Amino acid sequence: MIAPKIKGRRLTALSMYSRLVMGGSASSADFVFLGGDVSLDLVNTTIVLNGRFTDLLTTPQRLSEWIAAAGLAPSASARLGTDLHGRVIELREAIRSACTALIDGAAIPGEALDVLNEALRSVPVPELRQDDGTLTLEPRVDLDRDPETLLGILAQHAAEVVSGDRADRLRRCDNHDTCTLLFMDTSRSRSRRWCSMELCGNRHKVAAHHARAVSNRIRR
Repeated sequence: MIAPKIKGRRLTALSMYSRLVMGGSASSADFVFLGGDVSLDLVNTTIVLNGRFTDLLTTPQRLSEWIAAAGLAPSASARLGTDLHGRVIELREAIRSACTALIDGAAIPGEALDVLNEALRSVPVPELRQDDGTLTLEPRVDLDRDPETLLGILAQHAAEVVSGDRADRLRRCDNHDTCTLLFMDTSRSRSRRWCSMELCGNRHKVAAHHARAVSNRIRR
C-alpha cells in the first residue's frame, strides 16, 4: 500500500498537554502528537484528565481541528458531519482495540478487524504526479471533495502499524495510572517506556525520588 504523505505542522504540545492533565480545558492546540504515526495520534485523542477518561474529539468541529493540526488537510472540515464523525470515533476505538491486543500479546478482536477492513475500502486512489520532470505515484487526497477518504487514510496507516515489522514496536506508556497514550518505540534499543520523558518520565523520577527519601527517613 502507498501511505498518503502527511503535510503540514504537527504539534507535540507537551506543555499544553501537561496543563490539560493538571486541570486545564481542552482547545485545538492541546492535541498531542507523540504516537509516531497518525493512526496512534488519533487513538491519543482520549486522555486521562483530572482522573477521568476524556475524549478530545466530542464534535465534528473538534475532529476538523484535529485534522488540521495533524496536517492531514488544513482546509478540510466543510463537509464533516455527525455521521462521519461517528465513524471516525468507531475507527479510533477499533485501532485502539487492535493495538492494545498486540501490545498484550493477544489476537486482534474480529470486530476491530471488521471496522478496519471496512474503512480500508475508502483508501484514496493513487495517481501519477509530475514535479520537475520526476514522476511519483501518490494517493489522491481531497477531503473537501470526498471526506470519507479520511477513513481510508487513517485505516491504511493503522493497518501498516499493526502488520509487518512495525507491530513489535507498539508500546503503551508505562504510567498506567494516569496515562493512556500509545506510541511507536523507534529507539535503537527498543527500550522507550514513556509517552514523553518531559511528562510521564519526569513524574516517575519525582515519585521514585520521593519514595527513596521517605524510605531513608524511616530507616533513620
